[in-house]
Amino acid sequence: MRRNSVVLCLLFLLVSTPCNAQIVEFLEFRGCPSEIHNSYECAKYLEKSVSNNYPSLIIREGDKLSIKILSGKNKIIKDNENEKFSFVEYFSSIQYGLLHIHYYEGDTYDLINMKTGNRTNIGGDAILSPNNKRLAIFNCDISSDFSPNIFKILLITPVGFIEEFNSNTDEWGADKIQWKDNKTILFEAYSWGSDANTIKEKKALRFQGKKIDKKGEWSIESN
Repeated sequence: MRRNSVVLCLLFLLVSTPCNAQIVEFLEFRGCPSEIHNSYECAKYLEKSVSNNYPSLIIREGDKLSIKILSGKNKIIKDNENEKFSFVEYFSSIQYGLLHIHYYEGDTYDLINMKTGNRTNIGGDAILSPNNKRLAIFNCDISSDFSPNIFKILLITPVGFIEEFNSNTDEWGADKIQWKDNKTILFEAYSWGSDANTIKEKKALRFQGKKIDKKGEWSIESN
């Protein structure tokens, strides 16, 4: 009986709260087929697509994922009872891979430096800017609290990442992220209203620095 109640509760959340990025938005954003209904199966589908496009880059053997680093070595990542790993995107222009990590409840993401094999946890999905200079990182979860709301901008440098912006709030979550150009990100901000209904606001995050290739400030504006 308790299990049925949990299932019904999860279905209610999926239908009534548009900002449940772990499942609904992940599937839509990543363009998985309609017959796939959960983020883990979507991640496995994406990994297969990467493998088809880059057959020498990753090899999946059961619960073991082998990733070929540019040095020629293989980085082995193995699933366990608490974590399931999927290589969901290869950013070839910046030599980084995106690793989806599925938990029993919730998920997270790591960026893998394909030159060194080093992993950096970023907490949310990643979108590369048109000029390949920045990554927008996002995760929206105002309902289930399986994972934190994340919206930040990372400047990509030869020695790693510099965080330029971090919303750092539990009061709202950013979703439907898209780069309009190298200086502007369009998104929707979701929050809870006083009547327990979700509030959706269209926003823009704009670069305020003088040189787009250098570290700068970002600010949120209404769109």
